[in-house]
Amino acid sequence: MTPQERQLVDDLFDRLARVEGAPRDADAAGAIQDGLRKAPNALYALVQTVLVQDEALKRANARIEELEHAQASEQKPSGGFLDSMRDTVLGKDNSSRSSVPNVPPPLPAGNRPV
Repeated sequence: MTPQERQLVDDLFDRLARVEGAPRDADAAGAIQDGLRKAPNALYALVQTVLVQDEALKRANARIEELEHAQASEQKPSGGFLDSMRDTVLGKDNSSRSSVPNVPPPLPAGNRPV
Protein backbone atom coordinates (compact mmCIF):
# COMPACT_ATOMS: atom_id res chain seq x y z
CA MET A 1 0.00 0.00 0.00
CA THR A 2 1.36 3.38 -0.99
CA PRO A 3 1.10 6.40 1.33
CA GLN A 4 -1.47 7.91 -1.07
CA GLU A 5 -3.60 4.75 -0.94
CA ARG A 6 -3.35 4.74 2.86
CA GLN A 7 -4.59 8.33 2.88
CA LEU A 8 -7.54 7.38 0.64
CA VAL A 9 -8.52 4.56 3.00
CA ASP A 10 -8.19 6.84 6.03
CA ASP A 11 -10.28 9.54 4.33
CA LEU A 12 -12.97 7.01 3.42
CA PHE A 13 -13.29 5.81 7.00
CA ASP A 14 -13.29 9.41 8.27
CA ARG A 15 -16.28 10.08 6.00
CA LEU A 16 -17.98 6.91 7.19
CA ALA A 17 -17.38 7.84 10.85
CA ARG A 18 -19.35 11.07 10.31
CA VAL A 19 -22.47 9.07 9.42
CA GLU A 20 -22.03 6.46 12.13
CA GLY A 21 -25.01 7.74 14.11
CA ALA A 22 -27.33 8.02 11.11
CA PRO A 23 -30.55 5.96 11.22
CA ARG A 24 -30.30 2.57 9.59
CA ASP A 25 -32.83 0.44 7.76
CA ALA A 26 -33.15 -2.76 9.80
CA ASP A 27 -33.76 -4.95 6.73
CA ALA A 28 -30.72 -3.54 4.93
CA ALA A 29 -28.54 -3.93 8.04
CA GLY A 30 -29.66 -7.55 8.35
CA ALA A 31 -28.93 -8.26 4.67
CA ILE A 32 -25.47 -6.73 5.03
CA GLN A 33 -24.74 -8.84 8.12
CA ASP A 34 -25.92 -11.97 6.27
CA GLY A 35 -23.63 -11.05 3.38
CA LEU A 36 -20.66 -10.59 5.71
CA ARG A 37 -21.29 -14.03 7.22
CA LYS A 38 -21.17 -15.52 3.70
CA ALA A 39 -18.14 -13.45 2.66
CA PRO A 40 -16.31 -12.34 5.82
CA ASN A 41 -13.52 -10.62 3.85
CA ALA A 42 -15.91 -8.66 1.62
CA LEU A 43 -15.09 -5.41 3.39
CA TYR A 44 -11.63 -5.45 1.78
CA ALA A 45 -13.07 -5.70 -1.74
CA LEU A 46 -15.80 -3.18 -0.91
CA VAL A 47 -13.24 -0.58 0.20
CA GLN A 48 -11.21 -1.19 -2.96
CA THR A 49 -14.34 -0.88 -5.10
CA VAL A 50 -15.44 2.35 -3.42
CA LEU A 51 -11.99 3.93 -3.83
CA VAL A 52 -11.62 2.88 -7.48
CA GLN A 53 -15.13 4.14 -8.29
CA ASP A 54 -14.44 7.40 -6.45
CA GLU A 55 -11.28 7.86 -8.52
CA ALA A 56 -13.21 7.12 -11.72
CA LEU A 57 -15.90 9.65 -10.80
CA LYS A 58 -13.28 12.33 -10.10
CA ARG A 59 -11.63 11.67 -13.47
CA ALA A 60 -14.97 11.72 -15.27
CA ASN A 61 -15.93 14.97 -13.56
CA ALA A 62 -12.59 16.54 -14.51
CA ARG A 63 -13.09 15.45 -18.12
CA ILE A 64 -16.63 16.85 -18.18
CA GLU A 65 -15.39 20.18 -16.84
CA GLU A 66 -12.58 20.19 -19.43
CA LEU A 67 -15.04 19.55 -22.27
CA GLU A 68 -17.52 22.13 -20.99
CA HIS A 69 -14.74 24.72 -20.74
CA ALA A 70 -13.53 23.91 -24.26
CA GLN A 71 -17.07 24.06 -25.63
CA ALA A 72 -17.76 27.38 -23.91
CA SER A 73 -14.60 28.94 -25.31
CA GLU A 74 -15.35 27.66 -28.84
CA GLN A 75 -18.91 28.90 -28.94
CA LYS A 76 -19.47 32.35 -30.26
CA PRO A 77 -22.82 33.95 -29.67
CA SER A 78 -25.18 32.83 -32.38
CA GLY A 79 -26.53 35.64 -34.48
CA GLY A 80 -30.08 36.41 -35.16
CA PHE A 81 -32.04 35.93 -38.33
CA LEU A 82 -30.78 39.14 -39.96
CA ASP A 83 -27.12 39.03 -38.85
CA SER A 84 -25.75 37.22 -41.90
CA MET A 85 -27.53 39.68 -44.22
CA ARG A 86 -26.27 42.63 -42.17
CA ASP A 87 -22.73 41.28 -42.48
CA THR A 88 -23.14 40.96 -46.23
CA VAL A 89 -24.81 44.30 -46.88
CA LEU A 90 -23.25 46.49 -44.20
CA GLY A 91 -19.94 44.76 -43.69
CA LYS A 92 -18.68 42.84 -40.68
CA ASP A 93 -18.40 45.89 -38.39
CA ASN A 94 -21.90 47.29 -38.43
CA SER A 95 -22.28 47.95 -34.75
CA SER A 96 -22.29 51.72 -35.20
CA ARG A 97 -24.67 51.74 -38.16
CA SER A 98 -28.36 52.02 -37.51
CA SER A 99 -31.38 53.28 -39.40
CA VAL A 100 -32.79 54.65 -36.16
CA PRO A 101 -31.28 58.02 -35.22
CA ASN A 102 -30.18 58.74 -31.69
CA VAL A 103 -32.93 60.77 -30.04
CA PRO A 104 -32.41 62.41 -26.66
CA PRO A 105 -34.78 61.31 -23.90
CA PRO A 106 -37.92 63.42 -23.41
CA LEU A 107 -37.72 66.34 -21.01
CA PRO A 108 -39.69 66.13 -17.77
CA ALA A 109 -43.21 67.62 -17.92
CA GLY A 110 -42.24 70.89 -16.18
CA ASN A 111 -39.31 71.57 -18.58
CA ARG A 112 -41.07 71.13 -21.93
CA PRO A 113 -41.09 74.11 -24.33
CA VAL A 114 -44.51 75.44 -25.22
